[in-house]
Amino acid sequence: MSWKTLPFEECIEKAKIPYKLPKKNYKEKGNFPVISQESNLISGYHNNKEHIFNVDKPVIVFGDHTRVLKYIDFNFVCGANGVKIIKPISEIDTKFFYYVLNILVPSSKGYARHYKLLKDLKISFPPLTEQQRIVAKLDAVFTEIDTLNQINSIRKAELIKFKRALLMKTLSIEKSNLVRLDDVCELIYGKPLDKIDRLENDGVPAYGANGIKTYSTKALSDGPSIIIGRKGSAGELKKVSSAFWALDVTYYTKINHKLIDLDFLYYTLSNMNLPSMAKGVKPGINRNDVYKRMIYLPSLVEQKRIVSLLDASYKEIETVNDSLFKLKNNCQTLITAILSQELQSGEAA
Repeated sequence: MSWKTLPFEECIEKAKIPYKLPKKNYKEKGNFPVISQESNLISGYHNNKEHIFNVDKPVIVFGDHTRVLKYIDFNFVCGANGVKIIKPISEIDTKFFYYVLNILVPSSKGYARHYKLLKDLKISFPPLTEQQRIVAKLDAVFTEIDTLNQINSIRKAELIKFKRALLMKTLSIEKSNLVRLDDVCELIYGKPLDKIDRLENDGVPAYGANGIKTYSTKALSDGPSIIIGRKGSAGELKKVSSAFWALDVTYYTKINHKLIDLDFLYYTLSNMNLPSMAKGVKPGINRNDVYKRMIYLPSLVEQKRIVSLLDASYKEIETVNDSLFKLKNNCQTLITAILSQELQSGEAA
């Protein structure tokens, strides 16, 4: 079996793009799909047929900034920013070339342009019939992976649905057990942290609206508590178990432990859709608006039972997320392994 090796630019034909559509002109619905360098296969739609890139043979769309690769076998309108269309020569099957580029694509250089790095590649390929055999082998593997991915996605959706149903059932049904949030919990304003008290690491974590921003020489609270984004990432929640500093874009909770369990409060706040309560030009959450909300307050024993059920549900969801992440990584490893094996076999022949 005779393999060829050619520089990247000798493996492709020139592809003339008739029009590049600015992102502001993408439509949610339309006659023709827009393909851009974004991760989603289709980024929007357009209605002017004069702007279509006609696909007489499948092509590869490469994101010059994002390094995203897409195998496209239908007519489309090209997005304006950073899109490169790769059209292999007749000796190279487009899907084969797509799989090869997936393992050869250069590492990220940030928001730099990456297409120029493709020009340094050398591509090895067997005769067309052998390329198609390799593609069929990879396609079969991806079909199996897609099936597993769909099963896991369905399972994840079912678990999320269960979690929401359980929250709605347990947190909102018995009117006799409804209380205002400020009957059981105080929301305390965070404070700015003086520069003299800031540390790069190894100190008390200082939380902003969406996580740790810096570290402090001292604590604002010994914890445990729940930190709520007040401005910026308004409504985001973070449960902390030890000493912390809460910055001035946050609230942190001080609860009546005789009435409410901290984990139960966390799930209760999660069910409030706090981000939707943000108001203003620079959206923020008003503490009094949160205080007005009525919450379901069963006995502490019942609260702990509910928390146990919800913890189990979240743990299953995290397990599914981990499996999906591993599946994605295994997928890329599998492409590399199969192609490497085939390339080595070809070179040996």
